[in-house]
Amino acid sequence: MTQGRHGVWVYDISRNALTGLTLETPSTTPVWSPDAQRIAFVTLRQENIFWQMADGSGGLERLTTNDYRSSPASFSPDGQLLAFTQAKPETGRDIWVQNLADQEAHLFLSTRFEETAPMFSPDGEWMAYSSNESGQREVYVQPYPGPGGKWQISTNGGHEPVWNPEGGELFYRRMSAPTASGS
Repeated sequence: MTQGRHGVWVYDISRNALTGLTLETPSTTPVWSPDAQRIAFVTLRQENIFWQMADGSGGLERLTTNDYRSSPASFSPDGQLLAFTQAKPETGRDIWVQNLADQEAHLFLSTRFEETAPMFSPDGEWMAYSSNESGQREVYVQPYPGPGGKWQISTNGGHEPVWNPEGGELFYRRMSAPTASGS
């Protein structure tokens, strides 16, 4: 963030150089493509997803065109698909997957609950995500693109799942706050 504005920055470790990719457009939620050539992000003005070359060359390319805020979450392992969430007043946040070749977006999961943080598995055959359908955020997994059921992975709260690069194992965050008795 610079001067109170959100932006996407890339730090090149080998050159010890920091490059601002989105200085003209306030942006958040950066996601690297699997080949590390591009970064997808949401612009706060248009609330749609764009991507740009990670080295700053070229211009912004718009990936989504909708009336509701979209946030990128993960690319498929081959880089051909982008999983993202879209927030609508009627359904809350739902999970969509966009084919980057034809720019077609398809609804993956929509319920009356909040589904967030969709993450493709390393083999691209599963989607992990977080949902509050149990009354608190939990992590679930289901086959991608389907069909098939879902499995609840966390049991005492969980969100922001991340796959082990080898697959077969998920990591996630769980909010835990100590409580103190009053005295």
